[in-house]
Amino acid sequence: MYLFIIFLLALMGPFIYSLSSTRMRKFNFNFFGERIRNINSLFENNFIDSRVLFATRFNSLANISLIKHIDSARAYMMILEKFKNEITTVHQYNTFDYNESKVLFNMTIFVLRNKRIIELGYDYAEILFTAKDYNWADALLSDLADFRVIDRRKVMGFVNSETTS
Repeated sequence: MYLFIIFLLALMGPFIYSLSSTRMRKFNFNFFGERIRNINSLFENNFIDSRVLFATRFNSLANISLIKHIDSARAYMMILEKFKNEITTVHQYNTFDYNESKVLFNMTIFVLRNKRIIELGYDYAEILFTAKDYNWADALLSDLADFRVIDRRKVMGFVNSETTS
């Protein structure tokens, strides 16, 4: 009986090894798409964190380039025009402005093909990409640099116009 079991294991050994090889581990039997294991880490300050979105969507860590002090409305239009065929998903965080009576975006996340994400905020853009896309990111940064805003003042507090005696 023991010899029969050893004989079966000897015959099945190469088959079991081939199933456990690295080539077969890459084959994913998940028919329902990717599953986010911890949904709390995906959201930061009431909206999606683009770095966590990159890691969960593309299963890799991102290289990040940042550009500040840009006109985000012009950058938004440029991204829509330039990448209209590459954009797969757009996530947007909007607020309603009573003074202008319209909805304004606070943050927009563009998910592109080829493992690329662009996060566009009030006065910045963050570009998330893989290691093979450094040239693409540099070209996009130089395009976004054309929308630089020089004199944008941040209000740090308030001023009371009445003086108390």
